[in-house]
Amino acid sequence: MLFWVTRTSCRSHHNHILQLDNNSLNLDYSKNGEHDGLVFIFLSSNNLTANSFSAKTFGDIQHNALTVDLESNQIHVLPESVFKPLIEPEGSVVYAYNNEFKCDCGMKWILEKKASDRIQGLYCANIQKSIQGLTEKELGCY
Repeated sequence: MLFWVTRTSCRSHHNHILQLDNNSLNLDYSKNGEHDGLVFIFLSSNNLTANSFSAKTFGDIQHNALTVDLESNQIHVLPESVFKPLIEPEGSVVYAYNNEFKCDCGMKWILEKKASDRIQGLYCANIQKSIQGLTEKELGCY
């Protein structure tokens, strides 16, 4: 697996990555506990699925604002245990464009304001709509 890492970015796109183990993206770019910049992680155009991630793939991310580009993978769902902590820090964003998402009640956590504002490009192929603005009922939660 090839990662290109600089002070503010980690690039690993077009590498056919299938799996990201615990702490494989534990990127702490802080100085004395203070975060000193936004971290970009480019994982576009790989072979990632929802099962490619564990709850600890990104390590202890609570102090880092991250931008994670997951464009053009094979992701059908964003597991709450992995991606909710990822978007918690102020300024964090996930780009999810060009994946075949199958939205159901398990993705209702994304309907929360913070999540829907920070996860961009999530289009529900099975509903033929963007997840932004959907209701729990449209996801089949009732």
